[in-house]
Order: sequence, then structure tokens, then C-alpha cells
Amino acid sequence: MKKSSTYLLAILIVTTLSFVSFDVHAQFNGTKLGMSLNEVQSIMGKENDITNDGTGIISHAYDDKLDRMDVRVHFRFIDDELVENTIEFKGPYSTEEFYLIYYDRINDILASKYGEAEKEINIFEHPISEYGELDPDSTYSQYFLLANNYIFYSTTWELPDMKVQHLMGGLFNDVGQMIKYTVPDYDQRVKNILKDKF
Repeated sequence: MKKSSTYLLAILIVTTLSFVSFDVHAQFNGTKLGMSLNEVQSIMGKENDITNDGTGIISHAYDDKLDRMDVRVHFRFIDDELVENTIEFKGPYSTEEFYLIYYDRINDILASKYGEAEKEINIFEHPISEYGELDPDSTYSQYFLLANNYIFYSTTWELPDMKVQHLMGGLFNDVGQMIKYTVPDYDQRVKNILKDKF
């Protein structure tokens, strides 16, 4: 029985990894940072969720699929220029082991294009006494800490024309992952807008 279970798990892992073979070498569906709102809509369509928070930052979001995985794709515009594109993987994962498999596999795909990255694993204090002792080598313990925002993974590529980040952490009591593309001066442009508005 144990051999059978191990065999089935191996099949699931191979099948899952075959799904994670998409092209993340550019932004979603051929969109690119710097495009106008009309250019993005000509690719993605106009049926989407639009948010204008009154600061001059306009956000568009689409539900879509990326190589058979459900994703939520976010586009943010400043002065009619696409400055941020985020691909949020909606999950859920088949088993607790798969969240790290997905993360490592997507990192490998990104690294094949962008080269070596800066990787960080941020570990925050967690109230173990409330939940009992956690085994640090346990997959469930790692999943629990991630889902509750006590561990946060980030992988970053600082490129001349953009920053690429692959992030994983807690999202609505589950583990969420996203790939984020931003223009190099994104943070400063947002700060300038907020400073002018407030």
C-alpha cells in the first residue's frame, strides 16, 4: 500500500510540473510595461474589473488561465502607462507539498531567462504556544506558517528595464503566489503621486 501511495504521489508531481511550463519570459499574453491602457485592452479585452482610487493610479484585473492554472492578472497604470503587471496564482494546491514545488519550478523558469536572483526567506516570530509545538521539518508546519504570514518567500531580479519578483506568503488563510513585473522607478512614482495628493 505504501509503494502504491508513493507511486501515485510521484505521478501527481510529474503531472503538476508538466503544467508549470508556461512562458513567463515576458509579461502576460504579450503585454509589456510601458504600454497604454488602450494597448493592453486591445490584447486583454475590455471586460474586466476597473479600479480608480482617485490618486491617478488606475488598476485593471482579469481572471484568466496560465497553462491550465487559474490566475488573476492585475495591471496598474500611471499617466496612461503600464507600470506594474502582477500574475496571482489562485490555487488551491493539490497537496501541501505542491506549494513549494510550484515555487521552485516557477523560479527555475524565470531564472532560465533572467539569470541569478536574490532570494530571501523572511521568518517572523510565531505564537507556537497557541498551536502546540511545530516540527520545523514538517511540510504541514511550513504550510501553516506560510498561510498565517509567519514565513514569506521572495525572489527578485533587478534588471535594467524592470524588476521581476516572485513572491509567496499567506493569502486568506492559504498560501498564495504571484509574479510581479514593475518599471524600475515604480516605487518613487507611487510615492510622488501620494505626496502630491495628500
